[in-house]
Amino acid sequence: VHSILNALTSRCFYKKWMAAPSQGRFGFCLSRSRLSNCLNDKHMSFCDWRFISRARLALTPVNASNHSGLSKMCRKCGAELESLAHVLNHCRVHSAFWRKRHDGVQTLLCDQLKSRYPQAILSVDKKFEHASSVSGGDLRPDVLLELPLEKKVFIVDVKCTIDTTSAWESAAILTKTKYQPIADYYKMNGYTTVTLCNFVVSSLGSFCPSN
Repeated sequence: VHSILNALTSRCFYKKWMAAPSQGRFGFCLSRSRLSNCLNDKHMSFCDWRFISRARLALTPVNASNHSGLSKMCRKCGAELESLAHVLNHCRVHSAFWRKRHDGVQTLLCDQLKSRYPQAILSVDKKFEHASSVSGGDLRPDVLLELPLEKKVFIVDVKCTIDTTSAWESAAILTKTKYQPIADYYKMNGYTTVTLCNFVVSSLGSFCPSN
């Protein structure tokens, strides 16, 4: 009986969370993958964990959430609306941290790929060496994993988006459009498996289920 009541109570609170305008959006993204909740102290300080936990519940003190008649402009860049999405993904003052965040995710991904495919040829953030043979010019895939003996190649685009499913979908479309010339090159050169894929981790740690 206790377990049934506990499950019903949890379900009730979950539905209320999902129904909230902004908190529900974060909650929905978090629920798409169990990896979204695998936060550990190996790559994160307590200060980072505390911020993420508050941000996931939309409890961060950004100007967009004030209802006292004060300005909602960004305190750093002067943008019209200082929302959490703006602070994490659009405020140009923090652009250096965007790259640092992206590179951190990319490094963790490459470490896993190296251990899983020790014989593979791994290129990270390098200009495609056969650029003269494809349309599109200076293409630089985030991760290019080649398995020549098996005639397989994986072209991976690392993305750190805002916490919305529409952002995940847009990232997938952009990747396929941008790197299709590289995929076509490998197909023309006898590779039987050519995979274009995204590795999407949102700004607050939500993992895209298609990763």
